[in-house]
Amino acid sequence: MRGRYFRDMSIVRAGGDNTAPAPEENEVVIYRSFFKAGLRFPLSKFVVEVLKIYQIFLHQITPEAIMRMGIFVWAVRSQGLEPSAKCFCSMHELLYETKATGKEQYHNNFGCYGFIARPNASHPVPTFRKRWPGA
Repeated sequence: MRGRYFRDMSIVRAGGDNTAPAPEENEVVIYRSFFKAGLRFPLSKFVVEVLKIYQIFLHQITPEAIMRMGIFVWAVRSQGLEPSAKCFCSMHELLYETKATGKEQYHNNFGCYGFIARPNASHPVPTFRKRWPGA
C-alpha cells in the first residue's frame, strides 16, 4: 500500500493478527476495500462530521457508504458549493446491515452500517456493490 495510498508510512500501523479492530488513541481502523471505494487521507472534515452525527466509527461502515459520501461530495461541489454533513444526514438514513443468517448464530452487533436515501429525498445515483475485489 506504500506509495499508492500513503506517502508517509510513519503514520500507518498494521493490525497484525488481530481480527477485531482495536484502535489506539487518535487512530482509525481502515480496510483495503475502503481505498478501492475512494477513501483518501487525510479524512475530510465532511466525513468526520457525518461519522460524528451518526455516532459511528470509520471501521463500522461499508465501502458502499464511502462511495455514497463521495457521490454526494461530487454532486455538491459540481454546483460550486461546499458539502455539509447536516445536509447529507438530512437526505440519508443510517442502515444497519447484518451478516446473512445460516447455521451459525451471530451476535446482534455483528454487522456494519451503510446509508440509504430517506423517503422522498432526491439523490444523484444509487450505489450498490456487496462484494469487493480482494476483500
